[in-house]
Amino acid sequence: MTGTLGKRVRAARTTARLNQSELAQRIGVDQATLSRIETIGRDISTSLLIKIAESTGRDVDYFLQPVARPGVLLSDGDSRAEEVLKSLENFRRFVADYADLLRLVPD
Repeated sequence: MTGTLGKRVRAARTTARLNQSELAQRIGVDQATLSRIETIGRDISTSLLIKIAESTGRDVDYFLQPVARPGVLLSDGDSRAEEVLKSLENFRRFVADYADLLRLVPD
């Protein structure tokens, strides 16, 4: 997922017609850090991911969507699929709650 996260950050930035310097300034990091996020796809904090989502007009879900992998199939009845979906939904709720809390805290 890490490489995919970087690709999705880059896609969201370019779709929002922002260059790296502009997005970096909006989210409070330097351009080199944003470049590393996009190219290496390093792990980023939840608060930074929320800032990226807000700055690019995307939902946080866009960055967190699971990636289909060839040869890995989980059917609807598979208990692992249900666990994965429950975990993903719990994480989405956490991110949404965290975003709400960040909005309450003054800059």
